[in-house]
Amino acid sequence: MTKAGLLAVTRVCDLTEDTFVNFTIPPDILNPLHADAEAWRKFQKLSENYKRIRIAYIESRRRHGKDRFRKSLEHFIKMTARNKRIGFVKEMRF
Repeated sequence: MTKAGLLAVTRVCDLTEDTFVNFTIPPDILNPLHADAEAWRKFQKLSENYKRIRIAYIESRRRHGKDRFRKSLEHFIKMTARNKRIGFVKEMRF
């Protein structure tokens, strides 16, 4: 997000630029990700925005139960190890 966009949002919400810069991954997501060496290596090369979006999505799955959270995390780790990004629709050409 641009600085102008952040400024506009901070006026409406009580957010600061640090909210976006100081993103931390919860340990129960980070530890399994770090345990898979291939997934961890490829995860580190992903853009910060993609990481933040995917981690936030996995974090949101908690409210649907432990099983959904675990499945989402496992799927993310598996796809990251394969160097595949999730959550994007492929463009179809006719």
